[in-house]
Amino acid sequence: MATIAVLGPVGTFTDEAARRYFSSDKFIYCNSVTEVFEKLEKDCEYGVVPIENSTEGSVAETIDCLQKYNLYVWGEIYHNVSHVLAGTGKLEEVKVIMTHPQAISQCRDKIKKLLKSVPQLIPKGSNGEVLSTAKAMEIVAQKKDPSIAAIGSKNAAEKCGLKILADKLSDREDNETRFFVISKKQQQKTGKDKTSIITAVKDESGALWKLLGIFANENINLTKIESRPRHDKKWEYMFFIDFEGHKDDEKVKNVLKEVEDSTTYLKLLGSYPKGA
Repeated sequence: MATIAVLGPVGTFTDEAARRYFSSDKFIYCNSVTEVFEKLEKDCEYGVVPIENSTEGSVAETIDCLQKYNLYVWGEIYHNVSHVLAGTGKLEEVKVIMTHPQAISQCRDKIKKLLKSVPQLIPKGSNGEVLSTAKAMEIVAQKKDPSIAAIGSKNAAEKCGLKILADKLSDREDNETRFFVISKKQQQKTGKDKTSIITAVKDESGALWKLLGIFANENINLTKIESRPRHDKKWEYMFFIDFEGHKDDEKVKNVLKEVEDSTTYLKLLGSYPKGA
């Protein structure tokens, strides 16, 4: 039985996505994305982490960990994210909301309308922000304070015995998060694959244009490109890129060789089947 490191506790959206991908394996729950990578390096066979949300964009910690750790993207999962507000009292009693920063960002407009009379919606710092939405549910259940509520999944709220004070909180009805399955192993070709890389271009005019031209010349479709600061060089940036194809495809091999020759840094994060 495989062991799977997952951002926990039970009831996070990462947990839900992982259970769709792995039906009957052993889950190890971690307190952060970084801990998932650490567990996978030492003890576990796979890990599941969020990589981007359709409303709020990429998860910086995941991209940074993909660069730092010697692991590969094994698969991807697209999972619908529908938030609820849960607590121990009544909606009109809520004064403070605890949740993960990504969750409140995905629900900001609806929360403001729902609780427009609340003088302080999200406390700054650690009082209101926690490492996962499910952890926020656990804290609210333990505190039993009707003035504190949490945003997260309906599944987590029910597991913690909380009342659903409001549902369908996401500002976008089609709110969706993309998750990566990561592994020490690399995937074989399936014919319907994507590849992810991190690269850094030379500090010269037209460098990014030249990089994009390499993919255009081979008629390879980029599905994502995003810059991230380099931690080793101030005011210099790397690019996280997803594109169609597998590393063992002939034209992808050609592209990776050209990218390696024309950039200052290249890390292959893995080739994997397109998710759904």
